[in-house]
Amino acid sequence: MASSTTRHTTTAGRTVVTRATPRARRIIRRSVLVIVVALLAPIPSILLVAVVQPATTSVMLQRTVQRLVNGDRPLFPRHRAVARASLSLNLRRAVLASEDQRFYLHHGIDFTEMRAAIDRRRAGGKLR
Repeated sequence: MASSTTRHTTTAGRTVVTRATPRARRIIRRSVLVIVVALLAPIPSILLVAVVQPATTSVMLQRTVQRLVNGDRPLFPRHRAVARASLSLNLRRAVLASEDQRFYLHHGIDFTEMRAAIDRRRAGGKLR
């Protein structure tokens, strides 16, 4: 954790060192704890979904509500999970390409596309 001292420069050019109050340190510690918990909390659920097929998803629930509002039937259509191994390699690549054509060329963050998006925004276009 960072030092609990703060340096201030006065108008006379002197540097004055002040210590953070115990209350300020407590607030800082709690804030750091909240941030760490918020960043780490999703990890167990992500790992669980990698092993266990979820019964429903937010998209499935949204579409159920849409069917309910529209009067469509059945409200809960049957879904059958398909093992990834039974899907064709070309289908898997096509799905990835529909989302990110350069997926196999970067390691999670496509800096080339990020730079292009920023350049488009600076030229007056929409940021995507």
